[in-house]
This record gives sequence, C-alpha cells and structure tokens, in this order.
Amino acid sequence: MRSITYSGEMYLRVQYVWDNNLVEEKLKIGRLPIMLGSSKCVLSNKSYQELAALSECPYDPKGYFIVKGAEKVILIHE
Repeated sequence: MRSITYSGEMYLRVQYVWDNNLVEEKLKIGRLPIMLGSSKCVLSNKSYQELAALSECPYDPKGYFIVKGAEKVILIHE
C-alpha cells in the first residue's frame, strides 16, 4: 500500500593488491526482492501465533514477491 519493495541488499566482496598490501572491500551493488516465505524472509519458520502477533495472515500461502507495493508471482510454464 506504500509502494515499498520487500528486498535485501546485495554486496560484493573485492580483494586486490595495492602497493604490496592485500586490500578487501565490501561494495553494495544493489537490492534484490525477497520471496515471502523463503529462508531469507523474516516470516519463515514462524508459528501461527507468531504470524498473528506480527499482523500477518497465518493462512497466507506465501511464495510471492512484493515489488512497489504490488504482489508479483512468477509462473512456471512447461
């Protein structure tokens, strides 16, 4: 409802040699949408009571993305 995307940050770890010193940097390269109910989702492995306490429907099947406030589903075609 607020045009928000449920996503997580992606980082790239870069190592290089500069003046005979090994330098390691962590660079943010973007954001990736997170599927509801996946292992990276905060709702995964929650009981019905915990979902209800978070104001989430315990009967929601999950398995979709929220992009710009809208539910997006990836359909598999054979």
